Amino acid sequence: MLNKLKKIIKKAGISKLKIVYISVALIIFALSFFAFSGFSLAKFVNSVESDNSVSTNQNDFQEVVMDLTYDGYNPNVFYIRRGASVRWNINVKQMTGCTNEIMIESLGIRKNLEVGKNIIEFSAPDGVDEIKFSCGMKMVWGKFVITENGTRPIGSTSVNEANNLPNGGCNGSCGGSSCGAAKGGSCGCGKH
Repeated sequence: MLNKLKKIIKKAGISKLKIVYISVALIIFALSFFAFSGFSLAKFVNSVESDNSVSTNQNDFQEVVMDLTYDGYNPNVFYIRRGASVRWNINVKQMTGCTNEIMIESLGIRKNLEVGKNIIEFSAPDGVDEIKFSCGMKMVWGKFVITENGTRPIGSTSVNEANNLPNGGCNGSCGGSSCGAAKGGSCGCGKH
């Protein structure tokens, strides 16, 4: 195959220098395409994507849908309506030793998670504007923000909300390079 390519290049009269220029141009074009199309090689851990994952069903529950992967909770900030009961659907795709349990400490809720669909139901107590949740080891965090209509307040940004969350020993990236387990420690974040 390499010999055929060399023959084609020789017949076309393309010099080695031209091949280098063409290769560099193609690499620059590919990187520019990825950069401007929104593709990113870096992935934000515990990032907030959208608050579209909250809906109300006929039983007046607010349905909240969240995925759990090695990267943490996604999304990790939800806006719920004051006074409504919440049905929290946690879709566990991947979990670590750290995230195999989830808890809402302020409500006394603690649940061992299994791969697949897990459901937790609760109601927010009166006088509370936010309910934080975490893995059992308090390393991966998220929260429910309670508003009158269950939507993000005007002027509030997801990124600022996420930055208000506590940060555990693994910086929200269990199993990642900043995790103690990845460095030979024992923060409980080992993937399995």
